[in-house]
Amino acid sequence: MSGPGPAGGGQAGEQAPKQATAARPKAAPAGIDLDDLAERVYRLLQEDLRLGGLRQGSGR
Repeated sequence: MSGPGPAGGGQAGEQAPKQATAARPKAAPAGIDLDDLAERVYRLLQEDLRLGGLRQGSGR
């Protein structure tokens, strides 16, 4: 199977990484664990949704 996966968004000719950690952007410092960062962001977003913060964002 070739081409981008279901998520899409890849550049032409770009191959999907074998592991999530292999997708480290060139701008990310080596000391940052991107998997841990993604998990923290996900948890914060879930908490914000539970509190209703993102649902009220259009009223500004």
